[in-house]
Amino acid sequence: MKEQSLKNRILRYLQKHGGWIASGTIQQLAHQAGYYSPANASRRCRELENDNELEVEYRKGHAWYRAKQRAKKVTYYVPELDKKLEVYA
Repeated sequence: MKEQSLKNRILRYLQKHGGWIASGTIQQLAHQAGYYSPANASRRCRELENDNELEVEYRKGHAWYRAKQRAKKVTYYVPELDKKLEVYA
């Protein structure tokens, strides 16, 4: 089985957590995994933010990241038009 990239690991962790996580925490988790340097984790977070997968917020000069919230597709039936309409909410 192919090992998951650091970029994907970070994204999955942030999606699972659902809230804001300090970049230092992400760096520490990556380093504890034993394979990645803290600088590498920071670089992958910035790449994910550039790829529009993460949101970043700066607090007192430190980056905090969270996974972007995806819009959900909702289908409504409009009897007057006898049609289904799809909207993203």
